[in-house]
Amino acid sequence: MNMSERHVSRIVVDLLLERRDSTTGKTEILMILAEYLNNQYDLPGGHLEPGEDLYDAMIREAKEELGIEIKREAMQIVHIYHHFEKDMLKFIFKVKIFKNEIQNLEPEKCKELKWVDIENLPVNTISGIRRELEYIKSKKHYSCD
Repeated sequence: MNMSERHVSRIVVDLLLERRDSTTGKTEILMILAEYLNNQYDLPGGHLEPGEDLYDAMIREAKEELGIEIKREAMQIVHIYHHFEKDMLKFIFKVKIFKNEIQNLEPEKCKELKWVDIENLPVNTISGIRRELEYIKSKKHYSCD
């Protein structure tokens, strides 16, 4: 088999930002209301570009979408998801430390940024994201379908 016959998947990076609500003490995560996904909530992120490694892609996406700066040493891959049907391999990065204030820099794609209780996600959260967050909570590092 030569290289041109090998299978190639799209690679996606998602950002899991967490904070503790100062009033309730509950863990919240940042989600985007994605117009391109029929107004469903998703994690911020995007696709790898040629010449990027996973970390570079996540750093770029965080800057482009949210205006924040993250460093490699502050990033941890917490879940890998392989979607056979959509031909996609997704890496979810958890980041606790970042610079700059979060802002919506892609309003044409993202209707809103919202901190939500990780235990009480909005009804219109993408089902795959719900499942992936459950896997992350249970420390399951890989899933597929």
